[in-house]
Amino acid sequence: ELPVIIKHNAGGLSLSWSRPLGSMKPQESFTLITTFLDGLRCSDHPYKFIAFQGCYELIQRSNLTDKRILKHFSGFVAPLRRALLTGDEDIVLSAIKILIHLINVHPGMGIYLVPYHRQLIPPILNEILTRHVLSTYDIMGYSNENDDIRRSILEYLDLLEEHGGNDAYQSIKYHIPTYENIKPKGRQSLFLLRK
Repeated sequence: ELPVIIKHNAGGLSLSWSRPLGSMKPQESFTLITTFLDGLRCSDHPYKFIAFQGCYELIQRSNLTDKRILKHFSGFVAPLRRALLTGDEDIVLSAIKILIHLINVHPGMGIYLVPYHRQLIPPILNEILTRHVLSTYDIMGYSNENDDIRRSILEYLDLLEEHGGNDAYQSIKYHIPTYENIKPKGRQSLFLLRK
């Protein structure tokens, strides 16, 4: 049984936890996060919301750099990979947003993600990146098309390159040959891919 209930607020849905997230033991946090990560593949409401929001809040408030969690880090990778391999753009986008949130909240986690590029940057991501071509026209905000998935993938790769250590760029480039490092030190990235 999950320790959450859905609250219906004027501003939308939120989760109410049966106890404070900070009081959870590392193993309990790990188990809940992997459960919620596995739930990312759900496309039915409210399960989709519970899975995404549960992951988001647990990542925000848990100590994921605890050694007891890091030694089981591969447990995060399998459910994320399953979500990425669905090919469903909403599910892939949710998984990518969770990866972005993980690195933003815990920048040191980037180094732990690099060894799992083979699992987390599957051919589906390369296919999505090449299928959603972004032009300068799109980047400048003149396009009406919603291209959240491509931008999110590129944001994740950019964060991974920045926080993944010395081998991150080479690993990304190996799995996505069209990826280019266009973020020199101290400059803002435009999240572009060059062909």
